[in-house]
Amino acid sequence: MAKLKSLLSDQHNFILVAAILLGLLGNPLSQLFKSWIIPLLVLAMTISLTRLETKHFYNLKSIIIPSLLVLLFNFIVLGGVNISLGHLLSDDTLLRAGFVVLATVPPSMTIPPFSYNLGSNVTLAYLGTTFGYLASIVILPVSLFMFFGHGYDNQGLFILIGQIIVLPLVLSRFYRKTLLYKKTQASGSKIINWCLAIVIFSLIGINRDTLFAFPEYSGVSLLVAFITIFLLGELIYRMSLALKYEHSEAIVFMLFGTMKKWAGASAITYMLFGPIAAIPPITAMIVGFIFYFWLSIRFVRKESP
Repeated sequence: MAKLKSLLSDQHNFILVAAILLGLLGNPLSQLFKSWIIPLLVLAMTISLTRLETKHFYNLKSIIIPSLLVLLFNFIVLGGVNISLGHLLSDDTLLRAGFVVLATVPPSMTIPPFSYNLGSNVTLAYLGTTFGYLASIVILPVSLFMFFGHGYDNQGLFILIGQIIVLPLVLSRFYRKTLLYKKTQASGSKIINWCLAIVIFSLIGINRDTLFAFPEYSGVSLLVAFITIFLLGELIYRMSLALKYEHSEAIVFMLFGTMKKWAGASAITYMLFGPIAAIPPITAMIVGFIFYFWLSIRFVRKESP
């Protein structure tokens, strides 16, 4: 019983793997959590962003480098490869929409905790992730307009951006100043993990039939995910070391060059374009977590950064 409790509360890898497997198995409970997706994403991101102190934003030197790195690795390199391969390998408008959204959403909120677990530069990871959220507010709608004009629900997009990107940034500033923050600070990671697990379980579960019903779309998405996560990540890591960056920085560069806000992209594509468009981000989410599990074995954290 004690081991089960430890798996469910302390081992975030276990509950995320369990969420992916249960979703792929087609558990009917996934439909029940459909209406919880947005609130749980907001909660997880709000708690994650509270770890970043506002004072960092007053020092321009401290945010210039992370800002440029996010633009380079997360939006230009990773985003560009996603869009290019999506358009090269498929002519389906909905599937392409999924790749465009995936390319322009913020970097994954798991990058800072993953950075800590892998022994890399956590401050750089948090600052870069936060800037990525701010940049995505502009990049996401502009990119969708460039590729699809008014062929989607514009109002719905801005509502989703407000809910998933802007609201957590605002709430996190207020939450940091409350007594509740101090009381829940120690258990914040567990709350985030469970929120993400339920969101992942629900998103995969409600789109499971689409994933299996369109094997050609799933195959393309799987190929793109493997290239943009495993191959691109390894390339960025090795190039960073070759350019004489520290190991701790090279890992952060690799994470920014491979990890997007997959759950948020899945929610946005599903609500704006339907289940087919959600295939690329859902597939990337599954491959992305497998990639992190591989990194957690490859790079064992020896000391706190």
